[in-house]
Amino acid sequence: MFRSKLSRRQALALGITAASGLALPSGQSIAQNVKPDSYKIGDATLTVVSDGEMQVSTDRIIGQAPTDAAKAMADRLKIANGATLAVNVCLVEMGGKRTLIDAGAGGNWVPSAGKLVDNLARAGVEPDTIDLIILTHAHADHLWGVIDDLDDSLRFPKARYAIPEVEFDFWSGAKAAATQGVNEGVAAGARRVLKALEPKLTRYKPNTDVTPGITMIDAAGHTPGQCAALIKSGGQSWLTTADTVFHPVVSVEHPDWQPAQDMDGARAAATRRRLLDLAHSEKALVSAYHVQGGPGRIEKKGAGYVWVKA
Repeated sequence: MFRSKLSRRQALALGITAASGLALPSGQSIAQNVKPDSYKIGDATLTVVSDGEMQVSTDRIIGQAPTDAAKAMADRLKIANGATLAVNVCLVEMGGKRTLIDAGAGGNWVPSAGKLVDNLARAGVEPDTIDLIILTHAHADHLWGVIDDLDDSLRFPKARYAIPEVEFDFWSGAKAAATQGVNEGVAAGARRVLKALEPKLTRYKPNTDVTPGITMIDAAGHTPGQCAALIKSGGQSWLTTADTVFHPVVSVEHPDWQPAQDMDGARAAATRRRLLDLAHSEKALVSAYHVQGGPGRIEKKGAGYVWVKA
């Protein structure tokens, strides 16, 4: 599927890099290869598995904020020249089934990502033991990891796949196909991967249970149909926010700031506040796709919130 278009793929990957505000790291990958940490909620085991890391520019974290406040935040976090963000996949083991929330970037996006399969192995999990992959949205760092870079086969051969209906329709449709400039690679890559998945792919509506214990809730704004995963077992909750929360300070203390990567900034800000309220009211453990260091909990603070590491 991809190998016959190698130069095209590389060009599109660079387009995605530019669209996401990424800077390709020089030298060796900066991703850490470590045994993932696991957590229990009720009868479920959740494991945060690293797919690697990525470099982002400051506007991709802070976005539209008052100039003085943005500078103060950049200085406080020491991110004036950009920052390193995680790429985290959540493995859910519940009811005798293994489910991944997203699938990482694969090996053709940036050199510092594409480590998911290696790090799953460190947790004793082989690709052919994954039963279901629930995609939150169709950006490259969440979707491309379903393809094996060696032979273009599906990396998780026995898995079923699920994606938000709105996401599938948008990225497979004429509007995304007509995308020009740096976002061209996002759309082209999504179309090709979704076509490869289609025989095993179902499309879900927001606020529905895709599998027992996992409700995919509306989290649109970052993309037209993004969903977040609310996992429940034994009266306990875990919320994985996809790209709604992308930084444990900026996104949480200032949910109304609009980072440059959100396709609909105002809608994404409203979604962010709603999910933070949900996490607080549920007393949920929270994981975010691009937040380093394991899950946290959300506490209210003034007009915003604070991320407290679990």
